[in-house]
This record gives sequence, C-alpha cells and structure tokens, in this order.
Amino acid sequence: MRVLVLGMCRTRTSAKPREPQALWNTRVRQAPRQERCRLGQSKLFVRKRTVEAYPDGKVILTTRNYQDWEVSMQDSIWCQCTWNLFRLARYLDITEMTPLMRFIQSIFRVHNNNTYGGTKSRAAFKAHFSTIDAKFMSWEPLCEFLSQQISKERFPRTMEEKEMRGYLKNAWWSLAKYCAGKLVLPLIVVLTAWVMYTNADDLRAARDDFILRPIAKFLKS
Repeated sequence: MRVLVLGMCRTRTSAKPREPQALWNTRVRQAPRQERCRLGQSKLFVRKRTVEAYPDGKVILTTRNYQDWEVSMQDSIWCQCTWNLFRLARYLDITEMTPLMRFIQSIFRVHNNNTYGGTKSRAAFKAHFSTIDAKFMSWEPLCEFLSQQISKERFPRTMEEKEMRGYLKNAWWSLAKYCAGKLVLPLIVVLTAWVMYTNADDLRAARDDFILRPIAKFLKS
C-alpha cells in the first residue's frame, strides 16, 4: 500500500469541497488496486499493525482539537451508543440498524472501552494519534500529494455532525414508531383483553344497564 488514510472519524475528512474532492478521488483511483485500501472505522483496530506492515506508505492523518471532536461525536456517531432507545434496539435486535450499532459499539470498546466523553476518551483520542506520526492539517501535504499549487484560501471546515444528528433523530422517531407498532399496541390489546376477562360480570351488568335496557325501553315505548 502506498497511501494509508488513518485519521479518525469526525476529524474533517469530509470537509473537502466538491472540486478538490473529485481531484483527490481521481488521484487515488490512478493507483493500482493492490496498492490502495480503505479501512473506514476499522482503522481503530489495526492502526499500529497497518503502519508497521507498510513502512513505506504515505500516511494521511487528519486531526482535530479534542473538545471539538468530542462534541461532534456526541452530536452524531455516539448517539447510536448513548440514546436509550437505540440501546434497547441493540439488545432486542428489533431493527435493521442493529448490526451497525453493534459494530460501532465494538469499535469503541476497543478504542476507549465505550467511554463517550471525559478523561478516558481524551486519552484514547490522543493515543490514536501518538501511535502515528501526527501532523497539523493544512493545504501543503494535500497539494503536494495532488501535484497542485497551494491554495490561498483557508483549509475548509464543515459541520457535518448537524446533518448526521438530523438523520439519527429521524432514525430515532422511526424506531420509536416501530416499537409502538410491534410492542406497545400488542401490549395494549393484551391488557385490554385481560381487563375485560377479569371484569366480565361487571362489564355485562354495565352493558345491560346502560345499553340494552335503554334500547329495549325505547323500542317498547
């Protein structure tokens, strides 16, 4: 492998505007298939072994201020691990999102023992970058890799976590409706049947007093 992209999620890897991103993808596709690899979140498992396995590989490592990163993660990816409804869905396996949520939980169990903020999370974040030769994000390494002139504009920033949180909120409501349809409504039906069965005599008496007798009286009048 000649190029290893080992930056963590939510470190502005999606901050490139459309034109430079297309240029970047074109450059990567020019490399033979056996010389390029995309690890995604699984890089948290194998970052050290990957660097050791390909000592001549060019490492692309994006970084970010920890506090900004933590807020971004709590507003997006970590929601799938911390929101109670998602936890319930993960345990009961009642949605097609369950494999993804379990996978994310497994990743962060390895990364920071499922600590979603605070001192332990900060230490794990720093450990990821200390394992690799971290550099500050700027145009220079990217433009050198692309054989392009260094841009005079500031390096772009995006707030993709807002879009992701919106998606997760929609997923939460969809899951809530699913649970209501599959769990709450059947439970209501069962409870209603049980109440009617245990109070059958009283219900029959109420039916006779308030429905049948008034109707019979009306018909005879």
